[in-house]
Amino acid sequence: MIQNHRLIVLLSLLIINQVNAQTLISDSALNIGFRPNRYDTAWNVARIEPGGGRGSETMINGKIKFDTLPSLVNNQIRQLTSISIKKAFNPVFSPDDKMIAFGYGWRKIAIVDPNGGHFKQICEECFRPQWLSNEWIIYYKDFKYLYKKNVFTDEEIQLTKEQFPNSDYKLSPDKKWLAYTDFNLKAMSDTDRLGHTIVYSAMDGAGNNLCLLSIDAQTSKFVTSLRTYVDQPCWTPDGDTVLFYIEGQKYYATNLNDNTVRYYPYNALPNISLSDYSKIVHGVFPYSRNCQIIEIDRSNMTPKRILAQNSCRYRDLIFSHDLRYLLFSKTDRYNGDYSLWIEEIK
Repeated sequence: MIQNHRLIVLLSLLIINQVNAQTLISDSALNIGFRPNRYDTAWNVARIEPGGGRGSETMINGKIKFDTLPSLVNNQIRQLTSISIKKAFNPVFSPDDKMIAFGYGWRKIAIVDPNGGHFKQICEECFRPQWLSNEWIIYYKDFKYLYKKNVFTDEEIQLTKEQFPNSDYKLSPDKKWLAYTDFNLKAMSDTDRLGHTIVYSAMDGAGNNLCLLSIDAQTSKFVTSLRTYVDQPCWTPDGDTVLFYIEGQKYYATNLNDNTVRYYPYNALPNISLSDYSKIVHGVFPYSRNCQIIEIDRSNMTPKRILAQNSCRYRDLIFSHDLRYLLFSKTDRYNGDYSLWIEEIK
């Protein structure tokens, strides 16, 4: 009887340990974790993008101990947005790094300089700002159209005449193209409680496609027409190639001026996600790990130094073009509002 009781207890402990192990693996798959049996023990710190799949991982060289890295945690970190500005997100530096555009609150865009001065609201009912030049920004407005606006004169020009999808578009470095994903829509009908027929449009569940739009909105073309899931477009630095995921695997298209744009599997970035690839400046990119922001050397995926460290959650990590500043959003609470912060690192 005692032996049976001991066996039951041992089996229960085994089940609990297995459940905990599965939970730990699941958490690390969504965030960051040590996985010594994945590919190689030298590459044991990973972050997986939402698209999933082996091609959408960033694998950091784990031979370097993080607690031995040089640190800039004593640097002065300034808050750019006041407490009255809620939910700051999607910051982007102007080409000359003198201004920062960002979204905040309920679909608003503003600009501010790196010292926190010259704050100016640019528009309402708009989001996803990107810089066309040091004077002009482009944004998505009223869930319908793309606009551009001169941040100094306030001149606003509507770029698209047809409705543009609510997509996380990416402007090419040469400012010639916008890459975006477009969902397939289909007409739907239903009947309400009074017997009236309601007609509406909805996603057909068949995925989306990658599209290109010239910056003057005169030329548009499909890159894919697969009726599958395509996401996270980004550009190579020279602007002649767009990278993207199809079902979590990397692809590229480079003949963008042809009538038919062809795309191919892309195997040249095996250890970095497209999200992190788009943040590379002068061979390094910022990377968040366990309440730290770490500078990573792209050439060997090795941590170089700790740039920030606090008991908070980070997102929207970007370097300025001259690598002088680190810009990020952070919150000290699990579901708190994010504010915009900047650190001089050079």
